[in-house]
Amino acid sequence: MNSTDRKRLRDFRAICRPCKRILVDPVNEVDETTEDPPSTVVSDPPNTDPPNTTVTQSNPDPTDPNKIDTGDRFDDKFVDPNDVPTPPPTTFVEDPKLTLTEQFPFPQQTPGPTFLGETPQPPTVTTPPIIVPPPPDDPDPTTQPPNPPPTTACPSFHPTHTSVPGGKSQSQQVQDQTNFVNSKGFRHDPDGIPWIPRSSWVPWDGVTTINPCTSTKAQLMAFIFPPPGGVNTMRGIRERFYEVNPYADNRNPTVAEIENWNIEMIRHFRKLLGFNQTTHPVSNHKCTYLRAAWSEERARSNYWSGTYPTGVLDGNTGPCTVPFSSNAHCGGGFILNPSDQTPYLCPANMAACTATGGAEGVANVNSDIPWVIKLQRIMGQWLNSDGIGSHTGPFIGREYFGSAWYMNGGNTTFRGKWSGTLNPTCP
Repeated sequence: MNSTDRKRLRDFRAICRPCKRILVDPVNEVDETTEDPPSTVVSDPPNTDPPNTTVTQSNPDPTDPNKIDTGDRFDDKFVDPNDVPTPPPTTFVEDPKLTLTEQFPFPQQTPGPTFLGETPQPPTVTTPPIIVPPPPDDPDPTTQPPNPPPTTACPSFHPTHTSVPGGKSQSQQVQDQTNFVNSKGFRHDPDGIPWIPRSSWVPWDGVTTINPCTSTKAQLMAFIFPPPGGVNTMRGIRERFYEVNPYADNRNPTVAEIENWNIEMIRHFRKLLGFNQTTHPVSNHKCTYLRAAWSEERARSNYWSGTYPTGVLDGNTGPCTVPFSSNAHCGGGFILNPSDQTPYLCPANMAACTATGGAEGVANVNSDIPWVIKLQRIMGQWLNSDGIGSHTGPFIGREYFGSAWYMNGGNTTFRGKWSGTLNPTCP
């Protein structure tokens, strides 16, 4: 090999060093008309992934300052069949009343980034005026049970109870992740994350917004999750955190404090798009949290199979192959009978939860990601992969939020549920 060839080889290696290799499992490709859509997943090695997954290799070092893409796993969004009519098989929708084109009438977009989590280099972002959208013509007509706030007796929206013998409540699942982050020496505030330099946190002027329906996906990513921090550093979120100071102890936030901060992040995300609490309200909702918890209990254990034996194995209401079903949304449509709900309801006089219209999204995230950015990373990855449609849509338009978590060592599954009114995505 002469000197010219050696130089070409060095140049080739320099170009390909940041590349990742995508492994595609053809077995996981199924027809869109099947009951359960395929799950496209990305995960951090090593972990215990469910079978039939698509894996992207990623950097396992949590202290890497360039840790923008840790290989979080994302699964196809699920619309609960018990809540709403089944959409046409060729239409991928957030809500059955609207097709993707009807709900998100944005122009043809330029191709987005190749890999989830990479920060694209977009054209210059324009600054459209903030326009208050009119009330939706067809708001979700479903009613919601009373939404009691946390109290001393009921300290969080995540339930502190589980009926599964030997299982962990959702409140404990959240606490376990807090402890895991602490074991790594990180705190749960922006300045307590050593692998994100201060310069990566881009401030927001509180005025400039971006129109979600006239901007390309690359423009949205560059404005909302600007480089170099990307999905780790939503624009203005550091300033917002220290303005709110949501945690009394940044090393040990309570479950309720984490819930409140997650809602604050969603509200901040909407503000960057030109929406506010008047036009697009969002809040934690007790029954939405409980339904997420019951879906996780159905998906991770066989406890409820005796009481609720009917259903398609690994279908949307279960029973499920535990602890990892081939359908990431297995159990998504599962809801307990009122009598079985009793130990979960808090306060005790709370009305039983019912099936209502909504949506669900499932993703995996590293367990060692501090709470200050954990949910925003999922939001950023979905915006980067889906634009404003699909998984991202509820973060823009839905009224009520709930979540459940399943920690499995260094990997945690997030199950987000949405209910209530679906507000317009476009201003």
